[in-house]
Amino acid sequence: MNELSATFNAAFTEYLSAYSSLSGGVPVTDQPGVSGVECLEGLVARFRQVAAMAEGLDVVSDNEELDDISTASLKYLMVPFVLGDLSTKVTHVDDRLDALNDALVYFHRFLARMQSLGVGGVDQWLQSADNEEEPEGPHPARPDPATDRTRRIERYRQQKELDSRIQRLFALRQRTAREKVADPHGERDEHDWGKSVDEENERLLLVSLLERSAAAAMAEVEQIRRELPMLERFLADRRQVQEARQHRQEPTRSAPASSQQRPGLASLMGQPSELRQLYRQAVLRPSHRLPTISLAQCADMEMAIEVHEMGAQPGGDIVQTYTGAAAQGSGNDHGKEEDDRVDEQQEKKDRDWDDWKDDHPKGSGNKMVNIG
Repeated sequence: MNELSATFNAAFTEYLSAYSSLSGGVPVTDQPGVSGVECLEGLVARFRQVAAMAEGLDVVSDNEELDDISTASLKYLMVPFVLGDLSTKVTHVDDRLDALNDALVYFHRFLARMQSLGVGGVDQWLQSADNEEEPEGPHPARPDPATDRTRRIERYRQQKELDSRIQRLFALRQRTAREKVADPHGERDEHDWGKSVDEENERLLLVSLLERSAAAAMAEVEQIRRELPMLERFLADRRQVQEARQHRQEPTRSAPASSQQRPGLASLMGQPSELRQLYRQAVLRPSHRLPTISLAQCADMEMAIEVHEMGAQPGGDIVQTYTGAAAQGSGNDHGKEEDDRVDEQQEKKDRDWDDWKDDHPKGSGNKMVNIG
């Protein structure tokens, strides 16, 4: 448990410093913010480790109420949101589709937990999202502009309220941490989440972070559901252009599981076991890319490419091509054997002539021809 807490404290502090705006603009640590793909991948790996450890230890049970969860354990409820937020930071177009699908799983897991705890007004948002996903008639029903505008204004006001409260609590937390660090008998560290001297303010800060994260997760889910169709269409068009440039028909492949459409919000969040299984699969997935085809399929594709480059047709023509190449090769071997035979005859003739040849005739040594 101590290892889990230490790993979370270090990773969460770096996350707030580098990528998150949940601190309300207050720097959590004096270290400069870190950015870049390597830092992002490192944070994702560390939070996946925290999520796997928390799931294995069952730190926070799904049946617990908010008042039953200790202040030190509230921080682990943030892990799915942090993983979702980090997944949305992936900008490379080839990796973004899988990252957004993973982010949906993380956000759904987080919002389902907040819904069961009664935090963040998820029920009202889920009901409005459900009405938008189930239109009546052939054309999708658009939400009432006035109602949608009122809802957005109310959400914005709540977020501003939460940001102000979080900023105040962060400042108070840092001031308390500095005072305790200056005290030689102090046991408080500003990176140690959930064990503040003032537990009431610490709990209020964590609950406020959960509420602010729920609002951010709801906005991110809406944005992702608008972006996914456009991204899938862009990738499909680019794939068609690449195939047209190659002037050949690639073997058909099945779409990866991550790019297939997922269930709606209401149906997915209404099935906790299925959602938890998807969450575990996303957390425990290896960091490297897994193969999408078997070795036999790869061999067939390489054979098709070789056939195309050699200009032969599949079937009997390729046999003729290789037969012709073999015949040409055997002809070259025959010519080489003929040259070797001629060389052997010339060598035998030279050896026979050695018996009648005198390289040192009589008197040649007195002519001083060997003096330079």
